[in-house]
Amino acid sequence: MLGYEEEPYGDGILGYYYDNEDFLGEPIIREDNEIEFDWNGDQPHEKINHENFSIRWEGYLKVPITG
Repeated sequence: MLGYEEEPYGDGILGYYYDNEDFLGEPIIREDNEIEFDWNGDQPHEKINHENFSIRWEGYLKVPITG
């Protein structure tokens, strides 16, 4: 077992937001409950450049249905 199988719900995932396209430097970390964004030219965070940024998400999702 991996330790998360018995969890009733997912807790969201952590997003590591970088102010560049190469995942370099110290990220801004926040919890995202969904990954469905349309920034439409806006910044993902006030301290992140809207023209080139990268995001890495980590965590577990519990999917309520199959298919």
